[in-house]
Amino acid sequence: ALSVACVFIITLMSQYILSPLVSSQYYNPTKKTAGQKYFQDFANDIRIITEVSMPGYGISGGAYAENLGFGKYNIAYDRKNLFTKETEKISGQLNKNRIVGSPGTTLYVSRGNFVFTEFWNGEEGGTEYERRLSFSKNNTNVQIAHIKELPDTSYISAWVRFTDDLTMKELNNIKESNNEIQFKWIAVRTAEKQGQQLMGFSTDPNGSFVTNDKVDSDRYPGLQLVDLMGGAGYSLSTTESPMPGYYETHYISSLKYLVDHKEAVTTLVGVSKSFDYKSALSYAMENGVSTYGALIFGEADELLDFYDSGIIMTLEIDNVIASKYIK
Repeated sequence: ALSVACVFIITLMSQYILSPLVSSQYYNPTKKTAGQKYFQDFANDIRIITEVSMPGYGISGGAYAENLGFGKYNIAYDRKNLFTKETEKISGQLNKNRIVGSPGTTLYVSRGNFVFTEFWNGEEGGTEYERRLSFSKNNTNVQIAHIKELPDTSYISAWVRFTDDLTMKELNNIKESNNEIQFKWIAVRTAEKQGQQLMGFSTDPNGSFVTNDKVDSDRYPGLQLVDLMGGAGYSLSTTESPMPGYYETHYISSLKYLVDHKEAVTTLVGVSKSFDYKSALSYAMENGVSTYGALIFGEADELLDFYDSGIIMTLEIDNVIASKYIK
């Protein structure tokens, strides 16, 4: 009886004292620290990281973490390609702030190496940057020639670099003047000499799952873009669109959230200059929110017309499907 009692006590101590004590030293994705009632921190963490730093993707169907004790967690979520609508199920395990399994190999490896490549080996204005920019400009001619050979109804996703940086008001004016083009993700300037920090926001209010389970709206107003839009958007009779302000609020709130959840960022994406959300937030607060490029979707003839407007400096095709009506 004494032996059984000892085992029972040890088990209880391990489960209710030692395990929580060990777990408290590491990122706990099952917590709810931002005022939400239902969704775990992990659901918001992975959704916001994906939107800000993984353009062209969203989190669908939510995300879930299971506490295994002693700093271990099973994690799972569905990631959707916003262009093809294809969804991949990603699951793995966190073990004391280390990712084990598929998230460690599929989260961010494939995208950043091919987006605005002129920034990836040096800051804007450097010798290597200028060489790569020259290559991108020459390659744009090849890309445009290829688009001209496609049927007009071909649906294309493409990375475009603007001739000049645009404010959110200027961007919105261009969007409204080219309403056949979808500006799916906006790359935001994060430094005077832009480098490897590929950050931005999705203009699609439903790009990821939307929830009424609100986080701290005072600290993070507009963390979901759809919350600012009120679901129904804004009246076309207004003299000035509120969207530029919505975009700025949404982007800054997203960065604030990621800065406040530093442990989640360090665990899920590691320590890297590419994910220095704190410096990006400081730059946006001091200089405003401006964009140098975007991921856009459009039919071939629409993209060609947009390119002819002179707004685009470089263009790189990301993907092509036969028609935008293909699901």
